[in-house]
Amino acid sequence: WERVNRPEMVVKEGDKVDVNTPLLVVEAMKIETTIVSKTAGVVEKVYVSEGEKVNSEDLLVTFKL
Repeated sequence: WERVNRPEMVVKEGDKVDVNTPLLVVEAMKIETTIVSKTAGVVEKVYVSEGEKVNSEDLLVTFKL
């Protein structure tokens, strides 16, 4: 995906996540896609806000392992 609208955050900083935990939902061309965690850990920082436009190369979330 190149540019998507309105990420809807599912997690916040400090949340514990497992592999495949939903992190956020993005919408592109009226199709919603859920972005999931590929690792277990704690959400250290969220770099996007709900409603902000994002690109596929944007850093969205970092974790403490």
